[in-house]
Amino acid sequence: MKKVLQGFMAGALALSMVACSSPKEEVKEEVKEEVVEEVSEGTGVYKIFNTTGEKVTDLYIYEAGSEDKGENLAGEGMEDGAEIEAKYTAMSDATLVLEFTTESGETKKFETLHIEEAPICLLSEDTMTGATPIAFQVAE
Repeated sequence: MKKVLQGFMAGALALSMVACSSPKEEVKEEVKEEVVEEVSEGTGVYKIFNTTGEKVTDLYIYEAGSEDKGENLAGEGMEDGAEIEAKYTAMSDATLVLEFTTESGETKKFETLHIEEAPICLLSEDTMTGATPIAFQVAE
């Protein structure tokens, strides 16, 4: 009787292990698919307003840690009150740097920009209310 009970218990244990193993595999596959989707490529679209009070001579958006800043988005210069639309394509989890230099030679950086759609005001030293040289808002 003892051997029959042990056999029955061993069989039940084996059966429960098999039953539990296949849902775990399905869950693992679902998690893998979600991770792949989260790090897909995306395009950030930024409407940038110059509210510095002076001409912006250099404007760049580039990936954090990159030595190549890419194209100067200010072109020949971005007058005070001007606005441009900038696009940047990268992996959706990329961290970007927005860097600008004013005509007086002051360079400022915002180093935690992400792939998103956002209005951005470039701020002067006088209009900064915090530690960042930009504000996520439409210029008034």
